[in-house]
Amino acid sequence: MKTTSEFTETFIQIIEAAGGTIRSYSGRGMAGERCVGVTLADIEPAMFLLDVLDQAVQDLFVPGNEDGIYDQVRKMLRITRTDKMGHGTVLYWPLVKWPKDREEVED
Repeated sequence: MKTTSEFTETFIQIIEAAGGTIRSYSGRGMAGERCVGVTLADIEPAMFLLDVLDQAVQDLFVPGNEDGIYDQVRKMLRITRTDKMGHGTVLYWPLVKWPKDREEVED
């Protein structure tokens, strides 16, 4: 799945609306490339992903539009990766590159 800057910004907005703290992240096998990630401290990853999906339905779902941005978000959530970071978990999406025009946010 190829992502666009429009999709990336929408994806970030959905994650933030669901209560996530956005950060840039470089996970295993990414050779230093940065992608969109979210740090979770007090919520289980599965519950957060349900919150993101719920937010996407509220903001983006259009019945009968299987190729719309809602469907892209839903597909992206299926390939979420996780990493443990000391006191919390980071969820990240290697296919959603960190926007060049955004300051990198790291813990």
